[in-house]
Amino acid sequence: MAALQLDGVVTGRTNATRYIEYVAFPVKLSVGKAALDLKDESVIVSVYLSNATLMNIYNGSVSTDNATWDDLITTLGLGSDEAKFAIYNDDGDSVLESTEKAFLMIRLGAEHRIADYEAVKIEVKASKGAALTVARTAPGGMPASSFVDLG
Repeated sequence: MAALQLDGVVTGRTNATRYIEYVAFPVKLSVGKAALDLKDESVIVSVYLSNATLMNIYNGSVSTDNATWDDLITTLGLGSDEAKFAIYNDDGDSVLESTEKAFLMIRLGAEHRIADYEAVKIEVKASKGAALTVARTAPGGMPASSFVDLG
């Protein structure tokens, strides 16, 4: 059983050229699981695309109370092909506890952005439990600079 479970919808954000540049989704601890450290050395995030496989793009976690995407993007300071967790309701450490929620945000580099009808699979492997795998397909006709519900 995975230590992490999906806790809401997967959302993408398109850029001006109508490709998904950012992907984010909320996670929480699975029922009955102990606290999980989300520091850089404890988690591996891999992204599988039709044109590339990004093996480990995880770069740690940040405690935050930012409520908007733009604020979160600024706080996380993501570079190309990079992922970080934003932890909410936390006590200032990198450990995800049962009363806390985390959002994994991924920024894809220019050559890895997601086009209409393209599939993406994201795998999050923590130090405990099975990997959390999220597989989605982008819808067609994505508008520029918008949010896209990936389910």
